[in-house]
Amino acid sequence: MKIQKIKIENLKSIDQIEVDFKGCSAIVTGGNNKGKSTLLKSLIERFRSKKPEVIVKSGKHKGFYEMELTDGSKIRWDFKETGSEKFQFITKEGFKTQNGVLSSLSERYFGKEFNIDKFLNSGHLEQVKALQKIAGIDFDEIDQEIEKWYDERRKKKILLDNFKIEKPEALELINLERLKSEMKEAEKTNQEKELAWEKACEEERHKIDAHNVQQEQKAKKIFECEKELSLLQQINSLSEYVDLSMAKYYVENLPQPEILKKFTYPEKPQLVDVNKMGMKYKEAEMEQKHYKKQLSEYKASLESIDVLQKEISTAEKNLSELREKKFEIIKNSSIPNEFQIEQGKVFYNGFSISDTQLSTSAKYIAALKLGALTLGELKSIHFDASFLDRNSLREIEEWAEEEGLQLLIERPDFNAGEITYDLIS
Repeated sequence: MKIQKIKIENLKSIDQIEVDFKGCSAIVTGGNNKGKSTLLKSLIERFRSKKPEVIVKSGKHKGFYEMELTDGSKIRWDFKETGSEKFQFITKEGFKTQNGVLSSLSERYFGKEFNIDKFLNSGHLEQVKALQKIAGIDFDEIDQEIEKWYDERRKKKILLDNFKIEKPEALELINLERLKSEMKEAEKTNQEKELAWEKACEEERHKIDAHNVQQEQKAKKIFECEKELSLLQQINSLSEYVDLSMAKYYVENLPQPEILKKFTYPEKPQLVDVNKMGMKYKEAEMEQKHYKKQLSEYKASLESIDVLQKEISTAEKNLSELREKKFEIIKNSSIPNEFQIEQGKVFYNGFSISDTQLSTSAKYIAALKLGALTLGELKSIHFDASFLDRNSLREIEEWAEEEGLQLLIERPDFNAGEITYDLIS
């Protein structure tokens, strides 16, 4: 069912007008404040409980708005300057009903309110809420869960990206216990060599000391004999009867002392440099401790990375399940399959409705598809086509014709002319 005719008298800025849409789509043109929206929206908005502050045209006392439908029935709204109103439903046979017309026809004929232009000019959040309202679904709880897991995944990925992990170069490990044993063995060997050397020194010193004592004794004996011979020679000078030949012979044949020997240490034995071995041990010990620490940190990092990757996988699994849950809810709702809700945005055929990659006509068709879901028995949709070019408008008209919808489209007249209309189909 569509709009056949509209008649108006004394409503807002409109004095009197009658348009015959013949159930077709139409483009309504007029200057600003000439009454385009009043013509197309006033009755429907009134049935949706939107009552304008000023209804009757200035200077008039009463008026009416009558909408004739393609099934021959009529809906009439009479109003007076005093504020009194009357609503009537008139069947094609001419029977009139006045009681409960506003409440009984509101949603049945005009459905739920959906402003095409407002939807297209809204932000992502408002578009998502509008879509949920149309379908009667609520994603708030699921979206909170999705946001939580998105945030969890983001944080874990940042931690994972900040991991600077590098496996330490393989270290040829020295057997510290064996090195320590070799050090002890070297110390023992050194001690034995030093003791043997000291013993040899002591023995050599004793030999030299004994030799020197012996030579000193010889020298002393010669000195004493020479002293005695000197004394005999003095006596001989006093007496011719003293024979010195034997004494001289004795003295001359006394064994002469050898040169005294000086003590010199025997060659010191070649010792193992235990200090060098100790330094090597400490260096090896520190190097191994550092390597083991690096290896431990590397293994801990691998474990942390594994944990983070598992946590990211868990987050992605939960996100996938939540998205699937949303998809199933949308699939089982009245929303067409071309629509998705992801990351707080409404997508149409894979593109955000506010995406620049989506053509203007595609955006309007998307919004019109949603608007069609809110319609009652009256399959008529109103919107402003100020921003549409001819090609976009033609695509929208073709789509509406295929869907059996009546489009009542506003376009401004930049010459500020009176209301005119052109039937499309």
